[in-house]
Order: sequence, then C-alpha cells, then structure tokens
Amino acid sequence: LFLIKIINYLVFLIKIHKHSEVISCPEVRAYTSRKIKTRVSDTICSPLMIGIIRPTLLLPKTNITPEQLHNVLAHEMTHLKRNDILYKWFVSIIKCVHWFNPVIYFVARQIDIECEISCDEKATRFMNYKEKKAYADTVLMLAIARGKKLPLCTCMADGKKILKKRILSLAKKHKRGKI
Repeated sequence: LFLIKIINYLVFLIKIHKHSEVISCPEVRAYTSRKIKTRVSDTICSPLMIGIIRPTLLLPKTNITPEQLHNVLAHEMTHLKRNDILYKWFVSIIKCVHWFNPVIYFVARQIDIECEISCDEKATRFMNYKEKKAYADTVLMLAIARGKKLPLCTCMADGKKILKKRILSLAKKHKRGKI
C-alpha cells in the first residue's frame, strides 16, 4: 500500500514537472528565508506546496491578483513553517500500517480538516476584518476551481464541508493569547 502511494506521488511529481514552468516569485521572500522553487501549471486548480527537502510552491495558471497572491503565500508558507507536509506523510504511513482499521481513515480526514483550519487561523491572526474577508474570498475563489484530491501535499481549497468549517472559523473572533 505504501509502495502504491509512493508510485502515485512520483507519477504526480513527473506530471507536474512535465506540465509546469519555473517562474520567479520574489514575494515569497517576504514570508520565509528558505529557498522555495515556484512553478506555474495548468494541470492544477488550486495553489499547493509539495516537497519536504526541496519545497516547491505550485500555482495555477490563472490570473491571481496581488492581494490573492498575498493570501495564498500566507497560507502556504504557514504550512511550510509548521512542517504540515511531514504530518501528511506520517498520517499516510499510519494509514498504510493500519489499512484495515476504518477509524484511521476518519482520524486522517479529521487531521486534514484541523490542519487547514489551524493554518487559516495562524495565517490570519494579525489580519483585520477586511483582510480576513479577502482571505476567505480567496479560499472560496480557489475552491470553485478545485479539482481532484492530490497526493501528499498541502492544498488551499478542499471540499464543501471543510470549506464551510474554515469560513465559519475565520468568521469567529478569536482571543489572542500572550504567546
């Protein structure tokens, strides 16, 4: 099962490298000091981050406004800083080991949902209401164009139920802790 996941991931990587082009995105430097390769592809519908050792930001080949790019980068760089791709790999390994247990599939889905919600909260923690609304609009715009689920990557838009939870979470006023 793990071998099948690895093969699917490698096929996905080959497809992405074949059908994408490297672009310069100097805006990434405002979010992280790590060297991030940025690619644009017409085979994806939503921005996503792949790679653990050599992270790559994949952007869809659509017109993204500077404000939407800011929201996408805030979200995806939060995933990168928190090593969420490692969590996805870990959950995938656990699912392979415990493939027979239906609870694992439920737990893995919940981890995906909570990972996205907490990433949204961290990415928007210093935003005012207007900026949070623009962030939510960006998530909705990307969700409309959302394609199929991609293997072992972080993706900004995913499913109606998750989307509803994410938007409701963004709408809530969270008290900031001292940390």
